Amino acid sequence: MKYLVQPLAIAVTIATATAAERPYLAPVDGDLSVLSVAPGLQAYHVAAREALVVSGGKRAWEAIVFPSFQREWAVYVENAGSSGNQRVVCTRMQTQLWYQMESVAERGTASPYAERQLAALQKADKRVQRSTAPISASTAAMLERLWSALLSQARLPAEPPRCMDGVSYILFELTEGIRSRGGWGRCPQEGTAPAAGLEILEELCSAISTPETGALTAKITQLQRSLQ
Repeated sequence: MKYLVQPLAIAVTIATATAAERPYLAPVDGDLSVLSVAPGLQAYHVAAREALVVSGGKRAWEAIVFPSFQREWAVYVENAGSSGNQRVVCTRMQTQLWYQMESVAERGTASPYAERQLAALQKADKRVQRSTAPISASTAAMLERLWSALLSQARLPAEPPRCMDGVSYILFELTEGIRSRGGWGRCPQEGTAPAAGLEILEELCSAISTPETGALTAKITQLQRSLQ
């Protein structure tokens, strides 16, 4: 059934490298215009981001993760009110958005497929589960520096994508609330910087009640050093 296919595995002409040549994130803008050749995919990724990233406080970065056959999720650090304290926020779709879109689009025939995708997204259940935990200013600063360094090395790869049934993510850096820089890690290969970044994102949310662990700090430090 087509609606079970990982969204990032669909053959779209996008400048992304093969797994063997993908040591960097691929640059993207805030509108994800790289996906404009496939309006349904572009709308899906934007809709997932808008549903998952609902922040009442200032944030310097955000990451949205798209696992095959699982619910989409996001993580970011935001200021917690007027106190200036910071917290990690992890959100997850209650129902996978990709499945909702494709299962509806599959059933229609009267209009182009992309139009059916867009119509399905408008009616989809976009409720999310949200968890938060305090994080120290020092760890928050480490994460900001890490993501800035990772994004600074983003570059356009040489070949079209080959990404099947994996986990991909989009990382954004924000300046005064504007997504000023972004990077796309599409099924990052183990041992690369994008894969190490994904591990850190997963670590932040896997133990949301106590996000600051020795393992997390070690992973941040190791990746930061590899980027120098």
